[in-house]
Amino acid sequence: MILILLSLIMGYAGINIGGMFGGDILVFLFGIVGVLSPTIFVLDKIYKANKLSAAIDLDVTSTLDTLMANGIITADEYEKSLCNINLVYESNENRRKYDEGVKAIFHLSQKNIILEDEFNKKIILLKNLYKQ
Repeated sequence: MILILLSLIMGYAGINIGGMFGGDILVFLFGIVGVLSPTIFVLDKIYKANKLSAAIDLDVTSTLDTLMANGIITADEYEKSLCNINLVYESNENRRKYDEGVKAIFHLSQKNIILEDEFNKKIILLKNLYKQ
């Protein structure tokens, strides 16, 4: 709600600034810039937050290496942590494969290659295969 109000206020300010300098094109351009600037600012913040979280995820193994090298965690804890990271990766990979399988089966059912009762059976088989 705040973003919408801010966009409207900035759009109004842009239209006024464009009107001061004359010309309809300037009114239009300044108005568009005013309306879009708060949204672009928020999207940029979201992008930077996601980029930072991705960098943190990639750095987990090097952090574990450092902790083990300095004697903070044992070799057993190191192995368990790596297994946990691999399980999370495997879970994400299984989810992606499951989604692709569902899309393929859905496409076949849309072409009437697979009947509806077969469709449900195949979805259950996919769930069992990828443990969803």
